[in-house]
Amino acid sequence: MRPSGRNPARRDEKNGAGEMRYNWLFLILLLIIAANITLAQDINSIGIRSGIILSNQNWITREDQNQFDGDNKIGMSFGFYYNHSFSKTFSLQPEISYIQEGSFLPSSWNEYYVENGINKRAYSSLNYLSLIVSAKLKYKFHKIVPYVLFGPRFDLLISNSVKGFENPVNIDVIDYGFSVGVGNDFLIFQKFRTGIEFRYSQGINKIGSYPTRTDGIYIRNHSFEFIVELGLL
Repeated sequence: MRPSGRNPARRDEKNGAGEMRYNWLFLILLLIIAANITLAQDINSIGIRSGIILSNQNWITREDQNQFDGDNKIGMSFGFYYNHSFSKTFSLQPEISYIQEGSFLPSSWNEYYVENGINKRAYSSLNYLSLIVSAKLKYKFHKIVPYVLFGPRFDLLISNSVKGFENPVNIDVIDYGFSVGVGNDFLIFQKFRTGIEFRYSQGINKIGSYPTRTDGIYIRNHSFEFIVELGLL
């Protein structure tokens, strides 16, 4: 069943301006951290990474904070990273990636669109340019380096497709949150390394809203990602 409640009030301009200030402050902080690492003399690894994303969205009612999860949507990611080690067990890794997120609307909401005479479920598909700065705790066993990572992320929307909704969905340009994960690097040759990684990412801010539903809804992203990377030492 669809959520019910009172008609929502639109977000006022003052609150919107405040959220935008926090978004840009968060981006500036990440850029300062990434720039400091880039200027360090000892960047000891640089490479490319690509993966599969299993993304979803939390649809949360403004009135009573009930949460409805969509159904998972599969996407891809591709990007570049560099890694600066401060010790044998700790490093910082900025990366910039293209990522695909979104979700299918829960089937219980009964919102569809027709394509070539076929009913298809409503969905959102969001494409971002993502900046992440991860702290990595690692331990080297000969040519194998397991690690855990955590850090903030800032995602800039570059395109989106939203289909099948009864009313317009408002999508914000900026998303930010955090990522945590585990991985393993393999030192395959003297100057080359490869690795695998599994991470979870959670959005903190509201990336969009559905203001004309009876009780008003705001939206947050979250995703699981499996990544393969190749780098130079």
